Amino acid sequence: MDRFGAHRLRRWHLAPLFLALLALNQEGLWLAPIELGLAGLGISVANTLMGVIWTELYGTTHLGAIRAVAQAAMNFATAAAPVTVGVLLDFQWSMEAAALLLAAYAVLASVLAW
Repeated sequence: MDRFGAHRLRRWHLAPLFLALLALNQEGLWLAPIELGLAGLGISVANTLMGVIWTELYGTTHLGAIRAVAQAAMNFATAAAPVTVGVLLDFQWSMEAAALLLAAYAVLASVLAW
């Protein structure tokens, strides 16, 4: 974070998650550790980045309130994701197609971060 800055890293922090979703789209048990490792890397980078980016963007005066709103939004998204994937599966989507949709969403979020 200190070397590259949170603003530059926020553009790329979803890349490990994108690669994890692509690995989930492929067949083979040997890809499971790769998918889980990339997903864990993406989540840890995101957690570290979010701790720094709010301070860089908004300062420290209202940092607690900003982090509370961001955490509430993250909790909502975490609760909505399994429901969304479940609805896709109910509409006869394959898990591979759902993973590709989520990978496209990660790319879209990265493009919007630019």
